[in-house]
Amino acid sequence: MLQRPNMMISWTNYFVALFLAADWDTALNVYESIIQMTEENKDNKDKKDMHLKPFEVCELHIMKARILEGKKEYKQAIKFVTKKTIWN
Repeated sequence: MLQRPNMMISWTNYFVALFLAADWDTALNVYESIIQMTEENKDNKDKKDMHLKPFEVCELHIMKARILEGKKEYKQAIKFVTKKTIWN
């Protein structure tokens, strides 16, 4: 990941690893970075490796909700899930 920081697959794999290790706070930081990188590069045709498909974004949102659940932040998880759609 350090050699190719622009590879989205590396970031998503790191996010999943943190999720599986129950490192909730670091996983949330990585989630925010992934969403930010995706937004910054969504119209940039030269950075195809930084794009995510809509279903991949949905999966990231679901994992964020599960992380909030793991942190016992149930109300925040429910609020997050109810406001998120594939388009935002």
